[in-house]
Amino acid sequence: MSLPLALDKDPNIFSPSNGNHVGALAALTIVGAALKEQGFVAEKTKVLFPPPPAAATAQAIRATRDWVLFHRRRTKQCEVVAATRTYQVYEALVPAGSVDNPVPPATPTVAEILAVTAEELKPFVPIGTVSFNAGASTPLGDLAALKAAWKKAPGASILWAGIASRGDAKNDGDALAQARLTALESQLDQVDPNARADVLPLVPPPLESSANDGIIVFVVGVRKTYYAYASILGAIGGKNL
Repeated sequence: MSLPLALDKDPNIFSPSNGNHVGALAALTIVGAALKEQGFVAEKTKVLFPPPPAAATAQAIRATRDWVLFHRRRTKQCEVVAATRTYQVYEALVPAGSVDNPVPPATPTVAEILAVTAEELKPFVPIGTVSFNAGASTPLGDLAALKAAWKKAPGASILWAGIASRGDAKNDGDALAQARLTALESQLDQVDPNARADVLPLVPPPLESSANDGIIVFVVGVRKTYYAYASILGAIGGKNL
């Protein structure tokens, strides 16, 4: 004769008030009495109903000697800063009573620029700097400081402008250099209708500096009054009309 057997899990078996728990302890008591073994019930109760495991504690590693922890370098994407081109700006104001021509008859040549002296360039006064993004012709930032330093004269306008670049700025090309020049001059003053904006082949040595990418020069005056100004531009092509 066979009897079907089935086991049912009792989730509350460890509760002292649980019926199956009470019954199991009673059975151990009966067996212990029959065996007459001292401590049988207490010992077997711990085996049948072991105490709950202790709560897990965080493990720590204690070094027995000096050590260094190495880990994989994290990938970090830094912001890409656009390259800029910065020019030193100079202004020469045509003095009252001048009788020389302020504008070179043609774009000054390399030989003419190399022959210029610091003394001849004294009328050109530095008034600040202007920057452009690489590949762009629009001046960056606020031009308030440059405009504040700009010398104004009654009825005067820009009679001639020139730009000379060095290094990476020169590699930007003449077309972009001229676009930068015309973009700046229109924000500083009125431009004479006959004014010419020249791209110079190099920076005059007395004005060259590693602190910038080139120079921008302006001659300002009243054309109907000051037809000439060779004292300023003579060494770079303004002497011969």
